[in-house]
Amino acid sequence: MRTFLQLFAVVALVFVGTACSEDSGEPMGHKLEEIEEKANTLTDLAAPHKLVIDNAADLSATVAEELTYGTNADAAFEAMEHAVEELMECKHGDVNMDITAMNGVLDEVSDELAAHKLAMANAADLQAAVAEETRHQTEMARIFGDMWAEHTNMTTVADDYMCGGDHHD
Repeated sequence: MRTFLQLFAVVALVFVGTACSEDSGEPMGHKLEEIEEKANTLTDLAAPHKLVIDNAADLSATVAEELTYGTNADAAFEAMEHAVEELMECKHGDVNMDITAMNGVLDEVSDELAAHKLAMANAADLQAAVAEETRHQTEMARIFGDMWAEHTNMTTVADDYMCGGDHHD
């Protein structure tokens, strides 16, 4: 009888431990990988887009490219924004991940995409469009430098945070 109770206690502990770990969600590192993937999708649009603008024969040739880029960039940005929003559910114990800095970067990306659309729509000639594209690429590189720095900061604490589930510690 004693052996049965000992075996029952071990099985119960294993079951409780398994249930707890299943409810604890996924490591924050998985969410950061998703953000990295979405950010790379957005940044990968830049070089081919700039090449088309730089090699356009005239201003009208930039219009279709800007519409395509704008649509693709907006979709990639929305996916990245959604991935960052999912970090809000990541916790270390009862403490949520602070995503204030990352949200600030997202605001800058959103503002820059909107400013670029407006500037390209108002470009007086091809030279102005090429200059705007160069400005935009430089600004996006600066913003994404800030984003990667924040991403790196989050990576250093990722093992301490779990996302989703009940967050048993």
